[in-house]
Amino acid sequence: MRKACLFICLLILLMPLGCVDQFNIASSQYYELLVVDGFLSNATQQHQVVVSRTSKINQAKFIPEEGAEVQIQDRSGPNIVLMEGLPGVYKTPLMAGVVGNVYTLTIKTSDGRTYTSSEVTLKNTPPIGQVYAQFRSSRPVGPDGIQIYLKTEDPASQTHYYRWEYQETFEIKTPYDSKFYWIGGNSVTDRGTSVSNCWASDTSKNILIETTIGLQADRITAFPIRFVLAGSQDMVVRYSLLVKQFALSEQSYLFWKNLRKINESQGSLFDIQPGEVVGNISSATNPNETVLGYFDASAVSEKRAFFTPNQFDGYVPPMYRSSCSDNNILKVLAEDIGTFMQKYQNSFEILDIATDSPPGYLLLPKPCCNCIDQGTNIKPSFWP
Repeated sequence: MRKACLFICLLILLMPLGCVDQFNIASSQYYELLVVDGFLSNATQQHQVVVSRTSKINQAKFIPEEGAEVQIQDRSGPNIVLMEGLPGVYKTPLMAGVVGNVYTLTIKTSDGRTYTSSEVTLKNTPPIGQVYAQFRSSRPVGPDGIQIYLKTEDPASQTHYYRWEYQETFEIKTPYDSKFYWIGGNSVTDRGTSVSNCWASDTSKNILIETTIGLQADRITAFPIRFVLAGSQDMVVRYSLLVKQFALSEQSYLFWKNLRKINESQGSLFDIQPGEVVGNISSATNPNETVLGYFDASAVSEKRAFFTPNQFDGYVPPMYRSSCSDNNILKVLAEDIGTFMQKYQNSFEILDIATDSPPGYLLLPKPCCNCIDQGTNIKPSFWP
């Protein structure tokens, strides 16, 4: 071990400074392992279990496990049979899990191998207390932005382990509205609906977990759930965050914690190296076979919060786009609109009909008057 350490140090000292050569990573001793991602909640919906196989590190892709028989066994009721829709994605009928019931996932692959999860109890989840935000100005240490926090508490002190997911939605308003669109040749027609007001959505990517073990109360007062950079277009008009909270068992919490270490702690020689994160799934056919993934069950509590830029003292939202002004409006003659749009159809939109002579159309760069590429112009049902 001592010789190995000295050898590594010598290699580091001999490396040329300021020079980085590209290194193509190749998988060695690649094993095609089964990967399971399943979750059951108390929400009335089609719950899903995704079953796939690992791929080589330099050929990352989703390899679905098709044609499997997937069931969730309920100790207090009948088995729940899942049907395959998309390849490798198995869904329950419309149903809701029951708090306190014990569930086990069973998978039989097309080659006859059987896999089972450990028993999981669908835990109750306390309601989310508050989702709030503050403007954080941290120059010169870090970037300015809006930090969104979460408060939650279990007065019965039965939860202790928490996980969160979120869906964010933000409103987009372009400075101008494209009232007409080109349909081919020199033909132009009225849009009929506005494309200057849109809503874009995204979901959480990071693993968000916390525990209250070791604290006097089962209470979390300021968990940072999302940070919105000051220059981001997300917080220009109105922003919404829907947070989902789940209660975890200790085993489930440790699984997510280990997975977070692998996913978020890479980038240098001294970081944790990628490896297997084994969950609660095992092979009944071959006890020595390694299986990745986790099956879990929990009640879900949700809370939605809305924020606007004027709520935060000191926060100045960015302009939509500096290039969107009357100076950028182009006039194209009616007889030339077809040729122009064929050449620039992905770059410009028709703002309006020119009122002066000769007849023509007023055009602007697409981002200035059409936000469909950034979201949908259908207003969400939950939007104020």
